[in-house]
Amino acid sequence: MQGITEKIKELAKQQRLSIRQIEIAAGLSNGSITRWSEKSPSIDKVFRVANVLGCTVDDLIREDAEPAEPIFRSVAN
Repeated sequence: MQGITEKIKELAKQQRLSIRQIEIAAGLSNGSITRWSEKSPSIDKVFRVANVLGCTVDDLIREDAEPAEPIFRSVAN
């Protein structure tokens, strides 16, 4: 299982950005993203990082690549 911090690090590497550059662009304090491995961030902070990386919040927080199955299915009459 890959956590949000690892996903951000992977995307940062692909885009040749440092974690600090992402934090600055997202308006976060130094070390914020690294601390997310210990304490969950607010959705607002995740949204700002996703915008910097050009991805969606879903890309950062989902564990699987497949769309989730709907809980309820409509039944045809």
